[in-house]
Amino acid sequence: MTALSTVIAPSAEGRRAPLLGTMDAQCALYVDYEGSKDRPPTLLGYLVDRTLAAGIVEPLFAPCHKKHRAEHAALADHRQLVECLVDRAEGEDRLVVSWSRHDLRLMEGILQGDELRLGVLGRRYRDARLTARRWKIEFKGSDLLKVTP
Repeated sequence: MTALSTVIAPSAEGRRAPLLGTMDAQCALYVDYEGSKDRPPTLLGYLVDRTLAAGIVEPLFAPCHKKHRAEHAALADHRQLVECLVDRAEGEDRLVVSWSRHDLRLMEGILQGDELRLGVLGRRYRDARLTARRWKIEFKGSDLLKVTP
């Protein structure tokens, strides 16, 4: 992570929340939980270098990877998967990015008691929504944000 590529924006609590810089966005580790509202998560999907993978963290759903075009998913121990992702982000100097702080809270919950990894996650996490809002304002009408294959 480069110091120049991280932008700071005010958060709801009045503190400055780091945004995702354009260079960091290209090499970030993206995470997304799936599941039912008010229930533990079923799946933790992640994307790194355009490679999609997922851990089925609810054993009841393990057979789903053979169905529903989910060959990229495999049964995984929730805590071990989160530890692995945080360690990878740190070891490969990547940010951990998600579309909501809900994903961050779930990861922090599973890492309770592991102060080292909680610290790493806290330093490396970026909320993509904050960044998207800022970019929408800054680059309105620009070709910069057009998606290219």
